[in-house]
Amino acid sequence: MLRFKTIHALIPSVLKQRINARWAFSRVLTSLGMVVQPGGQPIDPGKPTALVVSHEASTTGAPILALNLAQQLGRTHNVVVILLKGGALRQQFQSSCTAFIQARRSFVNRKLMKRALRKASPHAIPTFALVNSVVSAPLLEPLRGEGIACLSLVHEFVTYIKPLDVFSEVGLWSSRVVCSTPLTWSDVLRHCPHLSGVPLAVLPQGRCQLPETSSATNSIKVEEKTNDATEEFLRQLPKQTLLVLGAGAVQPRKGVDLFIAAAQQIQKIKGDCKICFAWIGSGYAPDHDFNVSAWIKDQIIRSGLDNDLFMLPESPAYSELIRRSNLFIVSSRLDPLPNVAIDAMLEGTPVLCFAEACGIANLFEQEQDLHSSCVASYFDIQDLAHKSIALLQSSQQRKQIGELSRNKAQRWFDMNHYIKALISLGEEAANEVSQEDSDIERLLEENLIDRDFHTTNPKLSDLIMTQRYLLAWRSGFQTRKPCPGFHPGIYREQQSPTISHRDPLAHWHQKGQPPGPWKTHIINPRIPIGPLPSDEQVALHIHVFYPELLDSILQLLNYNSVRPTLFLSFSDPSIQLSLERKLQNYDFKASMHLVPNRGRDIAPLLSELGKDLDRNYLFHGHLHTKKSVLVDGGIAARWRSFLMANLLGSGENPMLDRIASSMVQDPQLGLVFPDDPGCLGWTANRKHAETLAHRLGIENLPEAINFPVGTMFWARQGALSKLYNLGLQWEDYPDEPLGYDGTMLHAIERLLPQICLASGMSYAMTHVPGFSR
Repeated sequence: MLRFKTIHALIPSVLKQRINARWAFSRVLTSLGMVVQPGGQPIDPGKPTALVVSHEASTTGAPILALNLAQQLGRTHNVVVILLKGGALRQQFQSSCTAFIQARRSFVNRKLMKRALRKASPHAIPTFALVNSVVSAPLLEPLRGEGIACLSLVHEFVTYIKPLDVFSEVGLWSSRVVCSTPLTWSDVLRHCPHLSGVPLAVLPQGRCQLPETSSATNSIKVEEKTNDATEEFLRQLPKQTLLVLGAGAVQPRKGVDLFIAAAQQIQKIKGDCKICFAWIGSGYAPDHDFNVSAWIKDQIIRSGLDNDLFMLPESPAYSELIRRSNLFIVSSRLDPLPNVAIDAMLEGTPVLCFAEACGIANLFEQEQDLHSSCVASYFDIQDLAHKSIALLQSSQQRKQIGELSRNKAQRWFDMNHYIKALISLGEEAANEVSQEDSDIERLLEENLIDRDFHTTNPKLSDLIMTQRYLLAWRSGFQTRKPCPGFHPGIYREQQSPTISHRDPLAHWHQKGQPPGPWKTHIINPRIPIGPLPSDEQVALHIHVFYPELLDSILQLLNYNSVRPTLFLSFSDPSIQLSLERKLQNYDFKASMHLVPNRGRDIAPLLSELGKDLDRNYLFHGHLHTKKSVLVDGGIAARWRSFLMANLLGSGENPMLDRIASSMVQDPQLGLVFPDDPGCLGWTANRKHAETLAHRLGIENLPEAINFPVGTMFWARQGALSKLYNLGLQWEDYPDEPLGYDGTMLHAIERLLPQICLASGMSYAMTHVPGFSR
């Protein structure tokens, strides 16, 4: 990378003079992708420092909010602004802060962020950052990596943000996700249910002051042109004509076509009312834009509205237009809390919208009169038109709803209250981050995370791996065990509420590593092999769906001294001969069992063989030829290798012998299965599990659990008798095709250790170094 002096030498002397003349200290080129400049506000050493991040400086909703936040926050904080992209508001952003950082998304990383922050805020580390918009997510990890609490202000819906992974990054690295309405995050959770545990706050944003437009020559010309169009429209609009207004950029999400359709319906039922419709916003260019604008123009003409509906460009006369309007329609397909709707309500103009499409509808639920008068069913154009006419035809009702809207808006959209709430959340999050960083330091110093077991990404540094581990457990998704045998979720559940915001592993270590259900006995290759059961005491059920995988199972099994009796089940009669031939190469007693193709590998065990295995053998195992067509082939292969290495072993490491020996030596050990580093929990299977648990006499299932992922295990006689004695029949199992999750079979998989514990026995897990997933 070029050093600063080298780059500085390349800058033309004239440009250097301009730079030195303009700023009190010289412009610092932090890198080719991150530039630090002084802001327009003086640094006050008596104030704390906060960051405001915006993905761009355009004159659109999210950047306008970010600019207002920077301006308002400057009353109590030194504000550092970070922009990922420029725009018309860039100068105003820079004027509002003590330091200004221009970053490029593709160049953002921790090292550059550290250097930029040291230059931008040398006197103090920022207390918190307001990271505005999901599009600003690339900055979350570098900022949180510097010990800064991040509040992510999420305005976007999943529908128009791709890839979905960006929401996972927001959930992981944010100290709080802040949404203006419940609609926004509920939409995220519908597509990303794993984010349900992310710390969330719902705060309706304050009313934004519209920024002054750019003073650049070209912009002035555009403004003059738009002023003429909008002001001319207002001058010519008769006073007795009612104005129905819509606003926003001319693009599909804003629903301009729905606004036109509603206008057409209103015209049909307007009676004697004189009504005019107008839409104000950028992007209407029917002679050049053939994706949206051309069709909008055609719709207006075909709807018979070419003399009654006007498309107006952006204009400073927007505020006057809002005041003149009698009704405001938010026709958006998805919009959390549009500034234009807030502006209309505060002017006393009734605002109509669709349920499930706009956050305004959520707020109106708090006030029955507003909800019944102003919220139409989802995209029900006729419903919207009838509600509009009811207000347009009654000046008294329109005034009543308008005044109610104004009163509620003044309370809902108070910018001072919004800023104070954000500051409070930021300070609260900063205290939590301080404790989190202290726990991270402990985890690193004591080397408490076994990276070979915990992570599948060898490229992560120890610091980033540890941060991701801790934040995953704080947010409740992408959670993984830090080391064999310890389950942070079980510890946190058992220690709640005393553990508070502490990391479970760090807290457990600080308390002297007390024993409990969170720490499970591990059978590993270092455990010596003691007395073994006789071959007649051990059985193994293998359900064969993919016969080509049987050879590898038999080969691994053959490395052990224990020679279990084999019970092979299969649903395809054509493979029986092939299975018998494979068995001829090995010295195992075996029987073949043709079963219905139902219930995957679990039904053959529970409804065909389980009772006999449990009655006739001291120990029995359950394996199947796992391939998992619903996941990537490489992942499935690693998973299969992980399971077989842990349950059967290899030539150097006969794990079946170690498992059998451990069960012989501990008469209470009822179930043994691999220690999977992933912590899946009940996921979508809780209801199925509770139904089965009730039948099994098990109540109060814990939230955090260990279980044999993949449903492969070794069990002692009696450990699973409750399950076998349920008497499940073949018709009790769900029909194929089955999903990846959320079935009775997945619930049984998760219940196995709970059934063992309910039978008065314990369970253990295995760990073979070098095999993880």
